Amino acid sequence: MSAIPDSLDRTATHWGEEAGTWTVGRGRNWFEVPAVQDRISRLITGRSDTDLYHWLMELVAKRGRSTPFGTVLTLGCGAGDLERGLYGIGFARRYEGIDVAEQAIGRARAAAALSGADITYEVADINTLALKAESYDAIFCPMSAHHFSDLESVFGEVHRALKPGGFFFLNEYIGPKRFQWPAHQVALIDLLLRNLPECWVRTAEGGLRRGFAAPTVEEVVRVDPTEAVRSDEILPVLAQQFVITTYAPYGGSLLHGLLDHIGVNFVGDDPEAKAMLNTFFALEDWALRSGFLQHDFAAIVAQRARDVGGSPGIRDPNWGNHGPVLNQLEQQKQELASLQAQFTALRSSRSWRLTAPLRWLRRAIARSTA
Repeated sequence: MSAIPDSLDRTATHWGEEAGTWTVGRGRNWFEVPAVQDRISRLITGRSDTDLYHWLMELVAKRGRSTPFGTVLTLGCGAGDLERGLYGIGFARRYEGIDVAEQAIGRARAAAALSGADITYEVADINTLALKAESYDAIFCPMSAHHFSDLESVFGEVHRALKPGGFFFLNEYIGPKRFQWPAHQVALIDLLLRNLPECWVRTAEGGLRRGFAAPTVEEVVRVDPTEAVRSDEILPVLAQQFVITTYAPYGGSLLHGLLDHIGVNFVGDDPEAKAMLNTFFALEDWALRSGFLQHDFAAIVAQRARDVGGSPGIRDPNWGNHGPVLNQLEQQKQELASLQAQFTALRSSRSWRLTAPLRWLRRAIARSTA
């Protein structure tokens, strides 16, 4: 495996410290809110009775491949949660993981030893990998590809390393590079945080989160020089080398920034918290369907052109349906009905009575979808 260059020391340190700390139910960020996880699974799979990785097993079966696979590889494995999870559902017989953070790899190795699974881990700079040809039945990028500066090289190695009929699975941030979100996206999140009642903007540390601003490029790089370095190029670069057979976007353009540090307020069973969270969901749905916001996150399945026939590109039949659809009257009516139901539930709660500044939002959404 390749040596880690000095330029990645900050990246390795940051993600080594973060490894193993992510927990659904803690609510530090949007991914840690259980209802958000349920929403993401439903948006990706189209169902409420399965999760992402059981859905992948079903997808593989529909395409003529059976599990368990022989060997799968994870690029950017962190503390190894993905590999142990896949082992638990019998996805493959052998697992390999690579990550730039030595501390994360240490935790992954320790956990793998306790699990009894056939998992090996290595520390390496993924940008300079040289993988053995036709070695893996599947390769995963779990929120890691947006850290790769040399997408062309990494995707090329993945292409070479997949066995015939192999799969490349990505669950990724595909939004603006370095988190330089458009002004209207930032303004919407900022407006919500400034006007929500205190009970919804309390942080886990005891403070109040009153406002939102996109970080500067310098601030992003200071924490991790690889963060979202070419995130907005992942899809086009991937489509140059692979056939994208499944593209399942799941938003995040509102919820990602809004729930950061305040997700802890939405992890319990309080009906008012559920009503407020469902209103956020409805708002993001409206913004995505209207084209006001674009999807910042997506699950993607790609295969080599010679394995599926045709040329590299995006073949998902739903690809054209992910843009603005306000000209489709039936979807307008369905979205309006959903929004009205969410606001009706919220209006009957104490939180709604305390949130008069949000009434402009109800009226704006109704006007936009009428």
